[in-house]
Amino acid sequence: MTKEEIKYPSYRSFLNERQYTNNSIMGLLVGSKLASHVLGVTRGSERTLPEIFPNVDKIERFNLKPEFAQKVLEDAEHHLGAMAVPHLLGLHEDYGKNCLQILQESGLISSSEANGAKAWNIHIKFSAATSENLDESCVGIYEILRKMRNCIIHAGGLANASLEEDLNSLSIETKTLWENVTKEKIPSFRTGEKIQFSYPETIAALAVLKRLSRQMNHILGRVVGKEVWMKIMIEDFLNTSQIHQNRARTVNSVHRFSSFNYAPLKFSKEEIEGFLFQEGIIK
Repeated sequence: MTKEEIKYPSYRSFLNERQYTNNSIMGLLVGSKLASHVLGVTRGSERTLPEIFPNVDKIERFNLKPEFAQKVLEDAEHHLGAMAVPHLLGLHEDYGKNCLQILQESGLISSSEANGAKAWNIHIKFSAATSENLDESCVGIYEILRKMRNCIIHAGGLANASLEEDLNSLSIETKTLWENVTKEKIPSFRTGEKIQFSYPETIAALAVLKRLSRQMNHILGRVVGKEVWMKIMIEDFLNTSQIHQNRARTVNSVHRFSSFNYAPLKFSKEEIEGFLFQEGIIK
């Protein structure tokens, strides 16, 4: 099995949503910096932004003087991080649940175990079902980001004892991964201290969740039976393409589709033709 990913629908969706989030957040971040830079030429003005830039759409909702508006824009990365990190964690959680559903179809995990998956135990359940360990440093960073999110959403933005304990017990490898990815040291919080997401947390979420999802994809390729993947691939094809009247053309079309999206599985034309005939899709 190669290190190429199996690009089945849920994984493609995760990658597309992650990329869209990355582009959107970076665009907004750069946009806020550009806007702050532009406002520099209006420093000292007593007029409000709607008075200075009346033709900018929705500017009336940002009815501040340049000095105060510039401070808001300079602090934008915290607000963007507060939106981006929970969203990225949610995308990964959805992908993880889909991975468990595939493992359920393969008989590697019960439906009750798969359906009972939560953000905190998805990786535990995945590793138990596949008998393969995920990268401990990536999972460690995921847990830190998840607990930071929970503190922001459920604890008024204040660190709790669980987060402080996890940060204090991080391995050297996990800290090194954080620093390599973000170019900054991992934050530390004492219980009751205010938490803020910022640029490093956003970068960590983008990088680490991509690594974890890719590793889960590779593991699925090793442990899930080819017959399950065949069913997923054919359903994927039927949702995006049409069946030809000519049997050979249909088999060739499906084979090309599988070679592009499901390359690591190396489906042969004979395997595809046999499954299509068995399912009554071709005659």
